[in-house]
Amino acid sequence: MQKRIVFALILFVILLGVGCAPEPTVTPTPAPDPLALAAQAGSAMQTVKWLHFVLERNGSPAYIDAEKTLVFRRAEGDYAAPDRLQAAVKVMAAGFVTEIQVISVQNKQWMTNLLTGQWEELPAGWELGPSALFDAQVGIPHLMTQGLIAARTHLDGPAGFDGLDGTFWHLTSETTGEQVHTMSGGLIPSGPADLEAWIDPTTFLIHRVRLVLPESDPEEPMEWIIELSLFDEPLDIQPPE
Repeated sequence: MQKRIVFALILFVILLGVGCAPEPTVTPTPAPDPLALAAQAGSAMQTVKWLHFVLERNGSPAYIDAEKTLVFRRAEGDYAAPDRLQAAVKVMAAGFVTEIQVISVQNKQWMTNLLTGQWEELPAGWELGPSALFDAQVGIPHLMTQGLIAARTHLDGPAGFDGLDGTFWHLTSETTGEQVHTMSGGLIPSGPADLEAWIDPTTFLIHRVRLVLPESDPEEPMEWIIELSLFDEPLDIQPPE
């Protein structure tokens, strides 16, 4: 009987100790230098051969034609490095939203005619070249390595964000508008731009970029959101027949 009592007391003390044991300490992931992370993300994006993208504009209008009758709204499609792209582009014309197909191969671009649906070369003076967004020399990779303003670059995370699966580094910065204008093929106007980028902490690939041009309109500034996915899933883009 005495042995059972002693054994029970020992067991009680052990369980009490386990119950009072402190929670294991979770060491937070140290935040890298923001500019170093941006450069690493830019380098990672240069290695991507194929990707799927969504480009969306909100706020003040951006015109794709010289006459300023067609307002860019949204584009979704695929990019194959270094210079091939296919996309469905939504534009507003006379208050109505319509969709055209666009193919870009090397230095030539085609679109479907708004009235007939037939393929034709992109008219002179039209700004509809989103393939430049992914170009290593002028696009997002170059912007991340060369175009950020160091004093205004910050980093949060890694954490989850609305609309994205997983956790990401959240980079915020300012960038010069001229480079943004160039990388969009002229679609985004020149002017200072506030940038946000969501970067995978493992692969360093960029999954989302948000650009806001505060000087485009004081009340409703132009906003561009670029969503990137399906990295390096092979695809074939050919000129239209």
